[in-house]
Amino acid sequence: MIQFAKNDQKAMRDGDEEYAKKLEPRDRQVVWLLDRNADDPQPQLWILPFNVDKELAVRQIDEDGQVVAIDDPEEGYDVTFRKQGKGLKTRYIGIDVARRQSPISDDEDEADEILQFITENPIPDCLLFRDYDYIAKQFGGKTKDRDTRSDDDDSDDGDAFEFSWEELHEMDWNELEDIIEDNDLDFDVDDYDDESELADDIAEELDIDPPRKKSGRDKARRMRRGR
Repeated sequence: MIQFAKNDQKAMRDGDEEYAKKLEPRDRQVVWLLDRNADDPQPQLWILPFNVDKELAVRQIDEDGQVVAIDDPEEGYDVTFRKQGKGLKTRYIGIDVARRQSPISDDEDEADEILQFITENPIPDCLLFRDYDYIAKQFGGKTKDRDTRSDDDDSDDGDAFEFSWEELHEMDWNELEDIIEDNDLDFDVDDYDDESELADDIAEELDIDPPRKKSGRDKARRMRRGR
């Protein structure tokens, strides 16, 4: 974290706010997960996306203000969602919590094996922590590369994000909240009545330009070419 902090501070001093934001620490929750759709569900580690974590935190509070233990191994509740996209464009939508309780497995022996496994493998012991020298080697050179890039390289800044103006305007509230969190934007979704308005402001803040409208001249040129 020390090396990240050094690179972050240097990027801020150099006015490279975009790179500095990428180096800032982020709070993420890691959980043991069972895929109910798998033929033989086995515990697997999963880093909760911000919008999923936030949605589950809200749904764990019932109408009386009591916390519902949805992760109880015997009387918990399954969580469902849909996955869209791949890589950095991956989004999780339709997040819901089952209304009926269910154990992690109907087979008591299998349930005991799963609980024994996750007990013997606490999450902190499963995470890979790198030392200072490794992080310095990996990230120390990146700052130098960015410092020495030419002015011409800055012309590609419009491609810095993994989503276009159109894709941004197809996102739902949860996905837009994810974008706000990931880019440290100062927007409150409660101030908006329509997703498109929020998407407009996010696009403007991130300098993502809308697609250029085709002029009559462009249309005439295509007709002359037989297109």
